[in-house]
Formats: sequence, C-alpha cells, structure tokens
Amino acid sequence: MKQELSDITFIGFDTETTGKYPLDAEICEIAAVKYKDGKVIDEYQSLVRPRKPMSSEVINIHGITNEMVKDERVIEDVIGSFHEFIQGGILVAHHAPFDLGFISIEFEKNKLEFPEVPTICSSKLSRQVIKDAPNHKLQTLIPHLGIKQGKAHRALDDAKACLDLALICFERGNLTTLESIL
Repeated sequence: MKQELSDITFIGFDTETTGKYPLDAEICEIAAVKYKDGKVIDEYQSLVRPRKPMSSEVINIHGITNEMVKDERVIEDVIGSFHEFIQGGILVAHHAPFDLGFISIEFEKNKLEFPEVPTICSSKLSRQVIKDAPNHKLQTLIPHLGIKQGKAHRALDDAKACLDLALICFERGNLTTLESIL
C-alpha cells in the first residue's frame, strides 16, 4: 500500500554542533518543525550547554556563543524531549547523515530507540529535482527557490528551510507518495 504524502507528518530537523565529528564534538542547539496537512503544527527548539567551551571558529559559523549556552541544559536533559517530539513522523534533514550521526549517538547513550522510519535527506532530494541550482547547499537553495530566509546556521530556521525545500522538491518532482520519494 502506498502512503500518500497528505497522510504523513514530516519533521524537519537540524542540529548545530561544536565541531564536525560526533565522537569529538557535541550538540549545542537542536530544533525540529512538524508539518502535516499543508501547515506547520508544532515546533521544538533548545540550546544545549556543551561540556567544553566552543572555539571561536565554531562560534563564527552558527553565532551561538559560550555565554548564550552557559545556563542551558546539557544534552542528556534535552534529548528525551526531542526524542518524544519526533515520534510519529518522517524525519527530514539537509545532509541527514551529519545530523543523524549526532542524534543517534545521543539516543544510544540515553537508551532511546531510534525511530524505525526512513529519514529523507533534502540535500540528496534537491540534487535529483533542482537541476538549475548553482550548488545544493541549503544557504544557496534558500534564495534560489525563494524560501523564507531565517538566520543561517541556527537550528530552528534551518529546520524550517530544510522542510520547505523538501516540500518544493516533492512538488517539482511530482512525488506524491512516500515510496516515490524513497
């Protein structure tokens, strides 16, 4: 049985991190946005206090400072509520393996089951459908496709943009079922 997109809750999500590699770096912001029946139905966002101070190089990328996170909860106190938020939906992330690497390690550390649903990579999807883009970076595709611009490299704004990108790809690619996307 084919699952129609109108019957699916999509959850665009993003992480901001203290580095590139999940074994050496930490999540410093995590966010997600739920979409169903043509509209956003819920949002989740949390800054996270890393155990080690962030470098100026990392701060220059996302703009999250050590001062901003000094009184925030650590990931162990946040990951459970994020896990709960994403239940019942199909995840969407831009360069999904990056974000999934950080999320899956935290789920495992905290004995949380990873949802047994596919995750859609909006970067891969855009490469298949958006042929006229100069590249497939999210920050390039946002103005190229007229997606509402939030603050680049902030988790909630990037989660929203990633979700909007996926929805545009579904429409342009005439993808009407989950099976056609996968």
